[in-house]
Amino acid sequence: MKRRPRKRAYALIRRKGKILIVRNRRGRWVLPGGKAKPGEKLRGTAHRELEEELGVKVDLRKRLSHDHVRRHAGRCNRCVVYRAKITKGKPKPRAEIKRFEWVTPKVARKRLRGFRRRFRDSL
Repeated sequence: MKRRPRKRAYALIRRKGKILIVRNRRGRWVLPGGKAKPGEKLRGTAHRELEEELGVKVDLRKRLSHDHVRRHAGRCNRCVVYRAKITKGKPKPRAEIKRFEWVTPKVARKRLRGFRRRFRDSL
């Protein structure tokens, strides 16, 4: 049976000049977010994933990417990043997240190797 391509949504959260990045169970540093469930809108995916992974509610603002921003091992047909602001809760690693850090844009560019260069350069 053929697997359907999946959509993904991520959030770029800034605070005091730093960017929130998370380390997933595979040991990779990524922006918080993940795969959409069948029929789920990308904005809904971002909200759900941030609550599952970090226990926070966010206000999604501007969509920062209009293309496929990340390389994936599996099939993916759409992958976007939203600018977001935490509105409720303090981040705590949950689900498949091992840890998180607030890092400078320079460190984020180095650690987010799985994200396409054009997107990383805009951090």
